Amino acid sequence: MKNFLLILLILLLSGAAFAQGKVYEPIYWFYGRVLPTSDAGVAGPDGRMVITYYQGLPPDLSCASDEVGPRGAAGISQNYIINLMADYRNIPDAATTYEVATIRGADGYGAGPVAVTIDGSGVKRIPDMTLMRGGGVVPVDPPPEGSVRLTISREGESVGANIRVSWVAPIPINLYALTGPGTGVYTNEVSAWHWIDPAMVVGYNFYPGYVIHSGQVRAGTSEVYYKALIAGLDPYRYLASAEAVGKFNMNIGTGFNLISIPFATTPSADATVERIFGRGQLTSGGPDTADALYYKPSAGLPNYLKAYLSSTGWVGGSVMEPINPALGYFLEAHADKIVTVVGEVALRAGRTVKFDPDYTIFGILYPRPLQLTGGRTNPIEGAFSGGPDTADAIYYKPNAALPNYLKAYLSGASWTSGFDPKPPFGYFYERKAASFTWNHEYLDHE
Repeated sequence: MKNFLLILLILLLSGAAFAQGKVYEPIYWFYGRVLPTSDAGVAGPDGRMVITYYQGLPPDLSCASDEVGPRGAAGISQNYIINLMADYRNIPDAATTYEVATIRGADGYGAGPVAVTIDGSGVKRIPDMTLMRGGGVVPVDPPPEGSVRLTISREGESVGANIRVSWVAPIPINLYALTGPGTGVYTNEVSAWHWIDPAMVVGYNFYPGYVIHSGQVRAGTSEVYYKALIAGLDPYRYLASAEAVGKFNMNIGTGFNLISIPFATTPSADATVERIFGRGQLTSGGPDTADALYYKPSAGLPNYLKAYLSSTGWVGGSVMEPINPALGYFLEAHADKIVTVVGEVALRAGRTVKFDPDYTIFGILYPRPLQLTGGRTNPIEGAFSGGPDTADAIYYKPNAALPNYLKAYLSGASWTSGFDPKPPFGYFYERKAASFTWNHEYLDHE
């Protein structure tokens, strides 16, 4: 009886809201069924969690949810009822599209996602979802308290195109930016960031759900990072822990450039050559005439993998998906140019690189200089100290115009030659002893 009355209440509220022609707040309900799979030996829907989230926004464990079955709000096997407003980030404006899915279980099965665009009815019947292997979603960590998760993209790839920074939730935000000369200036120190006042700051144009930063592709400021908070929150309390996205201009010279990608590029499924470099920034053509990307994830491989830009897109090297920011890459260019890469800044990103005897290339996955020994951030554990011919060594070439690589080696507790590794350069590591694995993780992001 209790469950029947609850469903009846939902339907009555739905009718009242529909009659008024607007969203009934603060209640908006999704309800539906999850059907079992026909695969043998797989547990049924009851007990699984269903969540709903803005389409385009990664699902997380703070999303509005319900347990399927008798222990959930519906109280009926295979059924669920979700109060959309259980997630404070939801503002159920008409025509907003959400996705509904189960959390993929440890058995690899889930249901959905299905897209649903709400109207003013106050309640929405979700089409039946069926459990299947690989279905459902795997939630990510929710954004830190008070912050708004951003995405970043190039609106075009020609010189002077715009950068677009977007957020899915239709809520008012305050946008903050940090700029630098292309040496890696990222910090979470609040005083380094400045608020982008829509009425005062030139070059930023605000729209519902996104902002355009004009003229920043292959031009503009060398590096820019962006954070967002829910409007009205104190930045000195919330900004340091907020997630960030950014753009970085790389100065590429004719010839081979040893580079790294200083962004986490999450989710990893989207960390593709296509997304990071695009097509219009580089020269396309055949395997011998197009700009190309090379990498060698370990010294054990006999040859470098190669991807090049053809007239129809990237080919070769298994298209290097996903890009690993902890690795270094060679970018072979047939002319001097500026290339703008975009992505997500790693708040706490752990990547490992195996240094085998011989040469391994590695990159800087965080957009600030990297201290390799005795520093706050990330010493290279296991490096072998000694003389110039016996110690582990790092070779680097900050630009293609240099005729030879520079060399630094580990002597005692520090690297020689005033070595200062920083983005967006990549580096050769010469290992003189047995292999070791380096945990390329940043623990201090001040």
